[in-house]
Amino acid sequence: MTDSFSMHVFKGFFQKLFECNADGSLRMGFDAEIVVYTSPEMECCGAVGAVGAAGLHNSSNSKGKPGTARWRTGAIGETTTISFYLDVSGPYIHRNRGFLQFQTRYVHPSGHVSLRVTTVAHAYADLVSQETLNGIAYQAAAVLVARQAIEKADAEDPDTTHKWLDHIIICFTSKFSTWEDGQESSFQIRQSFAYFLQILYYLKRCVLTRGANSLDDDAFRRSLMLQASTCHTCQMIQPTLLQYSYLESSPKPVTFAEALQGGDTILVMDSYFQIVYWRAEKVTAWCDAGYHKQEEYTSFNEWLIQTREQAAEFGTGRLIPPRLVCGHNAGIRSIRRAYLSTNYGPPEEETLNSFMEHVVRSTMTRSTA
Repeated sequence: MTDSFSMHVFKGFFQKLFECNADGSLRMGFDAEIVVYTSPEMECCGAVGAVGAAGLHNSSNSKGKPGTARWRTGAIGETTTISFYLDVSGPYIHRNRGFLQFQTRYVHPSGHVSLRVTTVAHAYADLVSQETLNGIAYQAAAVLVARQAIEKADAEDPDTTHKWLDHIIICFTSKFSTWEDGQESSFQIRQSFAYFLQILYYLKRCVLTRGANSLDDDAFRRSLMLQASTCHTCQMIQPTLLQYSYLESSPKPVTFAEALQGGDTILVMDSYFQIVYWRAEKVTAWCDAGYHKQEEYTSFNEWLIQTREQAAEFGTGRLIPPRLVCGHNAGIRSIRRAYLSTNYGPPEEETLNSFMEHVVRSTMTRSTA
């Protein structure tokens, strides 16, 4: 992730990792054990993350670390997340409500053993009911699929993982979309579900594509995706791209194609590991001419300083301090690499629009087969 042990990225990571509380103890626990208890109609199929199986539990639908209801991990921090996969089945499936409990036991840095118990109750509803559709968190769902795909990619052939992910995408759109036979223009799907598919598109295109980074970088990024929060994991998969305009008071999210159309703008891309600050042609020309140093262009200079400070603040609070890239040529190369990865195919043929069109055709074809 960095070229030298002396760089701020490496130093900042270690400082954050061994950060202490007000009482001087490390902000983490050790030798942690997590036990999952469910109501009779539910079973825990497995977990994905920095955990190992600690107890056996037979499951007919195993995922991640299969056949377990008890997991162990060497260390657990305030931001550590673990994905648990649950399935509802059995004679009690028609119950109105169920419960789920997590018991997390760990050794505090002071030496004493702590036990944290989290119990939640939940109601059941039909899968395609309005209540269920409104309650689906598309980002969390995408992260669950992404983590399972990453784990499969480490153990199976890449083509097998891509086919499995394609199957997930088609099954999802078949279940949650509507259309009229033979009319692709009639295809409709919720906007939040379209965002879910968009995240999986970038997962296929960038994260699961081997060769985009070095083997060490790929291993490190994937291991972090298995532990980071939902928001940060989504950012690792699909970078955010903001456009700052000199004539507008606040930035706006844009696509890569839209970003290249403005010459008097500043682009800020946040891919979690890297924050790119890039000035478009007109802004670069104004800076080269020294306008920001002239008294009559004070507002322009303040705008440059403000956007630069906001870009630097995006990485505040992260375990891995992002690298800030500001050069004109280096910046646009980093943005192009994030949105136009050539490892997965020719850029002009692998756009998001063509991906969605292919999903629509495949879904409609599958339903008539």
